[in-house]
Amino acid sequence: MIVDDCAAFIEKTMSKYAITLLDGTILKTTIKNEILNKTFPILKNLLKDQIPAGTSFFKQPVVFFRVTENVIITLLTNEKESIILSMFELFSTQFTERLALEYPKTFDNSLGSIAKFSIFSAARQAGPEPIGWWENLDYDIIFKYSTTSLLLLVNEVRGATHRTLNFHPFIADQYLGIIFLFQIENLKEKGKTFDATILIMTDYQFRNIIYKMHTVLEKILNETSDKLIKTFISEFKDNSEAPVSNREPFRKILQEMHKKLKTIPLKY
Repeated sequence: MIVDDCAAFIEKTMSKYAITLLDGTILKTTIKNEILNKTFPILKNLLKDQIPAGTSFFKQPVVFFRVTENVIITLLTNEKESIILSMFELFSTQFTERLALEYPKTFDNSLGSIAKFSIFSAARQAGPEPIGWWENLDYDIIFKYSTTSLLLLVNEVRGATHRTLNFHPFIADQYLGIIFLFQIENLKEKGKTFDATILIMTDYQFRNIIYKMHTVLEKILNETSDKLIKTFISEFKDNSEAPVSNREPFRKILQEMHKKLKTIPLKY
């Protein structure tokens, strides 16, 4: 795990440290919480000055290093500044890129903040079926939206020969559905495919914002569908019609998608 690797590197030089996120989430620390909490007001004031990633700040015995936009290292040390800077330089070379990918900066007002839930569905022989979903909802509700998302687009484009992004209002619920239609190979019948969808539900009031962000949504949904297809093939082996016995891998992919959506600020 990336955080454990980072911790092992720091511990070669420093014994008292914390690896935290911009919002105060503690990923790893050897500093007592009551002491670490006293450093947060100092850090908060520094961040108001927009300290860029790759910058360190010394107020010894406290030292801060903003590794990425979202990851910060705090040290309690009286070690020489030159030694600390040398360590930070080596640390950056090894871990900055990985940390940026693992812990991207998130925004309070983001696509993720207005996404209520998501469902991955497939039109198998028995009919439309939810394969996995993110957020806990009653199955009846999941099934209702799953069926609707598939039938809407299949009827409209007559199958997902091309991946298709569409938006559908659910007026009675005051929702707007972001629906992405794609195809998965039918493992039981080679050369044939069946339709699948990712549905992201948001409130209808955000429709104008969502329409403006179709390009970034299409990119994220393309990436997510690729992961879902790979996992579907792995889970079902050579029979696409087998009952769903493990929804967890699909839920995790949708959860990752929601985390990605939180890194995309809204465009008003």
